[in-house]
Amino acid sequence: MAARTEHSPPVGRPAAARRRGQPGTASPHRRRSRRLTAARRRGQSGTASLEMVMVVPVLVLLAVFVLWAGRVGRVRLVADLAAGEAATAAALCCEDGAGGAAAREVLVEDLLAARPSLEFLCVGGVRPGADPDTGSGPPEFVQERWLDFERAGAEADGMGVLVVRFTCESDGALVPLRGVLPTATIEGQASEVVISSSLHESPGG
Repeated sequence: MAARTEHSPPVGRPAAARRRGQPGTASPHRRRSRRLTAARRRGQSGTASLEMVMVVPVLVLLAVFVLWAGRVGRVRLVADLAAGEAATAAALCCEDGAGGAAAREVLVEDLLAARPSLEFLCVGGVRPGADPDTGSGPPEFVQERWLDFERAGAEADGMGVLVVRFTCESDGALVPLRGVLPTATIEGQASEVVISSSLHESPGG
């Protein structure tokens, strides 16, 4: 009669440990850890998406504001250049003194209206600026100051200062956002000194 042999588990490794190590089986503790890890990952992903939704509009608004501020600064530069050109033209044309004031006013108004950049950048066109010294009277594009002076005891012609001043409203001329962004008041200003022509005549002239 053959002897019966019994297969006993290896020493040092309980049967429960072998069952835990078998493929397809997992302890309750390990399954709980996996569920917690997956939930934590889903929570982190949702938090990142929420932060992105909140940050993107702020970044877009910041970029639009920087672009708007740069465009408004460009409008100020163009306005000053246009005022300088108009002041030079007013100083070279027309009759010196108060007699040529009306002609100078019409000339400057026509020059500013004909400048394409101002027509595009200024909402509603340009308007004459008020004289900050007097603060009274109708606003004009050209403010004039004339004075007479004497030379060698005899009355001579004088000199004048022509100041071209105008204002306009500009939203930066951002075409896709025109009418949406706020407007800023832009002031263009320049001046020219005019010496009466008789001062340039020769003594025998």
